[in-house]
Amino acid sequence: MDDKMMTFLTEGGFRMLDALETINVFKTNFFQMHAEIIKSKTDWGDFIPDIASIKQKSSPAPRNDYWFSTSIDIKNKSKVRRISLFISWWEGYTVIGVQFEDNERTIENIKPVTNNSIIVKNSYGATQFTIRPENVASLDYFRDFNLLINELLRYF
Repeated sequence: MDDKMMTFLTEGGFRMLDALETINVFKTNFFQMHAEIIKSKTDWGDFIPDIASIKQKSSPAPRNDYWFSTSIDIKNKSKVRRISLFISWWEGYTVIGVQFEDNERTIENIKPVTNNSIIVKNSYGATQFTIRPENVASLDYFRDFNLLINELLRYF
């Protein structure tokens, strides 16, 4: 092992706790923001959100597909559905999105009508509405998550 790598490992051994604390502070506050987005949303279409059902989870450890997710039950006249809002880091990209968690059905060949930057894909049996922001300036969590939720609800 070369000297440069040994220096990196030695310094990293002491910086790791700071890095983990940074991740934990980010995650805690991100979950708090997700809850605020859900609680402040006034138009759920035909659905009624169950604020008490909010649950939050994340992938087990930072890796190539690290993610945080906040889910909530929403109900209409006929059924209860669970949607999740998420942020993930996949193959070097930051992605935010929404999906129904129950994977009841996927939607084929749809195009979002309100925003060209929304990507619709079927992943793990669920239809996801996602945005991959180009940079920090192009991302507004409240605006973008509300836009994604609205697109998702249009189909159900």
